[in-house]
Amino acid sequence: MVPLALIVLIALTPLFDTITANIVTRIGFQIISACVGVVGTIAGMVLFVGMLAYLFLLDRSSPWKIAWLIVFLFTAWFGSSIYFFAVYRKQVVSQIT
Repeated sequence: MVPLALIVLIALTPLFDTITANIVTRIGFQIISACVGVVGTIAGMVLFVGMLAYLFLLDRSSPWKIAWLIVFLFTAWFGSSIYFFAVYRKQVVSQIT
């Protein structure tokens, strides 16, 4: 998710015009962006579905389920990444130790 966010941020800045001014750098940026986009899309869908399943089937923080569902729906894959680091990882690490 981080490389995908960086590509989007670069595309929104004046740095994008500098990169696309030269044909070689433009093609290189497009190839890198395409690879990140394909891998990021697949990884994002797997993460979204996995975190959504964990939220409803195994999550122990029951009062926040609706709030997390809203975050998932409004932020798409980035919300599931936030959920992974904020809730899932803490619960799984505490079960392991």
